[in-house]
Amino acid sequence: MDSFFGIGLPELILILIIAGIVMGPERIGQTARWLGKTTAQMRAISQGFIRQFNAEIGAADESGELKNAWQDVQDLRQQLDALKSEFTTVAKKTMHETKQAVDESKQVFDDTRKEFENTIMPPGMNGRKSTKNRQESQTKNTKQPSVTNDPPLPLTLPKRIEIADDPD
Repeated sequence: MDSFFGIGLPELILILIIAGIVMGPERIGQTARWLGKTTAQMRAISQGFIRQFNAEIGAADESGELKNAWQDVQDLRQQLDALKSEFTTVAKKTMHETKQAVDESKQVFDDTRKEFENTIMPPGMNGRKSTKNRQESQTKNTKQPSVTNDPPLPLTLPKRIEIADDPD
């Protein structure tokens, strides 16, 4: 037994030393005997209670219904534990598969982005301002050299062209 009422060995020794100083050696012996007798009486009472409880349960359960019910409860507990372990296994597997899919999609995205950056872009969509916009900014800032630190223009798709159906 590691501790008694949450009191470890060092605390128990400290309590005994303080009790020895306060009570004196004669009263410590009497107190120890009283504590021993009280502990023995409490154990006897609790064992008697347990014996009486088991006898009452046994008398009430002559047909064995309580034992069968208890066995059913144990079986249900085992089934619940099995379902719990199955659920956690499925959840862990799903999380692992999801993580793999996310990692794969990140890799595909990175590859696609690299391919896009390495493609030839049409004029005006290379991430810089068009020459007309650069000329306008140069005329406004004639005193300063033209250094563009502007953010790249967003990429836009060409507008859809409506073509009439050919009657032929």
